Amino acid sequence: MHPTLLLLPLAFARSDMAIVRCYSCTTIDANTVLNDDETKWRRWLEDSGYVPTTVGCADSYINENNARSGVITRNCDAGVCMKVWFRGKSDESHVWRSCVPKHQTGIRSECTKISNSQGEMELCTCEGDLCNIADTVASSRLLQFFSWIIVFFILRRFN
Repeated sequence: MHPTLLLLPLAFARSDMAIVRCYSCTTIDANTVLNDDETKWRRWLEDSGYVPTTVGCADSYINENNARSGVITRNCDAGVCMKVWFRGKSDESHVWRSCVPKHQTGIRSECTKISNSQGEMELCTCEGDLCNIADTVASSRLLQFFSWIIVFFILRRFN
């Protein structure tokens, strides 16, 4: 058997087995969002991985400027990339880009928008390499639940 034929199965391997890289940054400092008495949420945010705070992560994000603005990329093992955009009553908007665990039931092919009297938010997820640069096209119910928790604390802090 020719040695290159041994590599043939790799050509048909599923792409979701590859490690995806995601942009990882935020325009908001988590310490300003959570009160001192919210230690569980603060610990959870710290455990979820370092996400650098930089204005370069804003919704008008430009790929060519990412290294200069402090935006990093990180491997997203068994997860998907996400982008969360939110605006509170103060009309100040923020963005959070990162990696989140992949939900077992799959991913829908649209973003999720949430709006109420406290503000509005859009959560998008994607599975491609560095795909969370702009509006992406998928969301899961787990991420919707996750987003409600985040938006509750963020909007409470900024309003």
